[in-house]
Amino acid sequence: MRRFLIVSLCIYGVGVALSQSLMSLGGTMFSALFFWEFLSLTKERQWSTLSRGSQLAIATGVIYVAISLIHLFWGEDASSALEGIKNIPLFLVPLCALMPKTRKALQLEPPDNNFWPLSLKAPIFLTVCGYLISFFWAVYQIKFQQKSYATGAFGNPIYYAYNLLPAIAFFTYVTFRESRPVRNKLFLNRKTWLWFIVSTLILSSLVLSGSRVAIAVGLFSWIICTLLLCLDWRRFTVFILIMFGLYQGGLKLYKSDTVIGWKFRSAVRRKVVNDRSWKLREILWNHSWELYKENPWLGVGYAQNFIDTSRDTQYADNWKSGHHIYAHSIYLQSLAESGSIGSALHLTSYIGLALAAPTTLPVMAVVAAGGITENIFHNSKALHSFLFFLLLSGLLRRSDRVKGAKD
Repeated sequence: MRRFLIVSLCIYGVGVALSQSLMSLGGTMFSALFFWEFLSLTKERQWSTLSRGSQLAIATGVIYVAISLIHLFWGEDASSALEGIKNIPLFLVPLCALMPKTRKALQLEPPDNNFWPLSLKAPIFLTVCGYLISFFWAVYQIKFQQKSYATGAFGNPIYYAYNLLPAIAFFTYVTFRESRPVRNKLFLNRKTWLWFIVSTLILSSLVLSGSRVAIAVGLFSWIICTLLLCLDWRRFTVFILIMFGLYQGGLKLYKSDTVIGWKFRSAVRRKVVNDRSWKLREILWNHSWELYKENPWLGVGYAQNFIDTSRDTQYADNWKSGHHIYAHSIYLQSLAESGSIGSALHLTSYIGLALAAPTTLPVMAVVAAGGITENIFHNSKALHSFLFFLLLSGLLRRSDRVKGAKD
């Protein structure tokens, strides 16, 4: 089982960075693993071995998925039903980090009080390689293919941005965590610099995507992490120089004639520049809110709150016919499709996961902030990244409990 888990993590990690097919395969493998673990846990009556946070996360997560699958068949759209059968169980993937057999098989107690369990080193290495390739791919798309935005392997800058956002949160957390043994010394160690460079390159890829909210959230988390590393005044001087360089580069991009530059200017000067994307978001938010008010308890069903201009002709001037346009907000999306009951269960599952594995909080925080204006729950190209890094950060929680660890 240990080899299977390591190979699955490797496939999933490479997939979220570079390949949609590998990404889907990895997610399917872990959702199947969760159901096997859950049935085994129930059959062997081992619930008492779990912490209260783990019990809360698993119980509410399973109930949420069960209700969503049952409610799924109330909808009118068959394609949404098929998509839901594939996507809804994916929300259980991060909960594999709480399952005792998974943790035991991966031998998550790190040797010599090291941060990284041996079983996670190969998946992390391949994931880092994937995101480094993704960075050079993004540069190639902008520089040589003359694209307006970087899209990576996902064909859309928004999907690409929200694929990168959880990665930034995870690697900035790792940067800070790896610095603990040398935090009060003048020079950081090689590992800390490595993770800092990785998180900075991913942030650069995010900027090239042109997604303003994702860039703001990613940059904020990166700055907070960097400030926490600068406890020595000489480090802080280096930080100021780095920020000055970023400011100069950002200012040049802001003033440029590129599409990315126009988007930044439209965000700062909304009264001067007509920003159509915000107006379209307001239409989607109002549409989902009205659906929620009509179905406040259980919502309208998974992925049933979309706008299709072939059906909703009043929106024909805003979007192409035949496309399903969902709420650009994970919160309004959840309320519209799952109602108050489903949304509460979904939120409670994440609260339980955070209580059981506090290492997941950085990833949750950036997605919670970025999700205000974007929906990732109905786009597997962005959803899988969130789930994978939640899973990975959840598997790291044991390292914070090693007795005798020195900071």
